[in-house]
Amino acid sequence: MFRIIFICFTIFSSSPNMISYFDLYEKLESDEPIYLLDVRLYEDYKNERISNSIWGGEIDELEKIITDISKQSVIIIYCDYESRSKIVYKILRKKKYKNLHIVSGGFNGWKNEGFPIETADIDY
Repeated sequence: MFRIIFICFTIFSSSPNMISYFDLYEKLESDEPIYLLDVRLYEDYKNERISNSIWGGEIDELEKIITDISKQSVIIIYCDYESRSKIVYKILRKKKYKNLHIVSGGFNGWKNEGFPIETADIDY
């Protein structure tokens, strides 16, 4: 009995917190402090992204970014769909970050639903 409970707890406790496009949009429009982390390839980020996002698509860059972020901060992660986001989510959970969310459907879903994106090229 104990093993079954432990296995269920392990499975459910490691499931990522998902955030919908609508909830993300509301957070971006509010004064709530959040970190929006884009973990796509740099070329994709450079060409188009969700406004005010921070690029962390390579492990070295991610490591630099998180040193300045409190473990209690709200961090919302997105990639093209969800796969890279889930990897970064696990990395940050292991580093004891608590308030993590993944954008359900990722950047492509956000864009396809007509939510605003930034398209100006940037040099990072």
